[in-house]
Amino acid sequence: MNPTPFFQTGFLSVVLCGSREYILIKEYKTWDEAQDYCRQNYIDLATVQTDEEWSELTELIEKLQFYIWIGLYDDVNTWRWSYQDEIVTFLHWDSEQPNNLNGKQYCVNLRTSGYWWDEACNLMCTVFCQSAAKFCCM
Repeated sequence: MNPTPFFQTGFLSVVLCGSREYILIKEYKTWDEAQDYCRQNYIDLATVQTDEEWSELTELIEKLQFYIWIGLYDDVNTWRWSYQDEIVTFLHWDSEQPNNLNGKQYCVNLRTSGYWWDEACNLMCTVFCQSAAKFCCM
């Protein structure tokens, strides 16, 4: 799907694409700060539950050069989505991920490759929030 720009500012860009609205926040935050920000301003951190949603986000981040927090976290050896505390049914880990390096990687970011990496939650990354509308950001 080739998204069509809806509007663009220096802070974020939104385009029509799929089943929910993803908003890219181009500010660096820890995972906890990102979750708080998304919950205060939208619904929560981004949830990716289908190949279609993953493809849409991957297409949008191809040109970006930073890692982006999504709402996936390790809750005592069970990966869950921040939004509604849902158990994960769709996975898109990079090879050799998750690896919980040094026993301190409990949060997940989306790489420019489109694959997921577990990371220390205090790493500073940009953020994908989500809301209920049918838009994506670029």
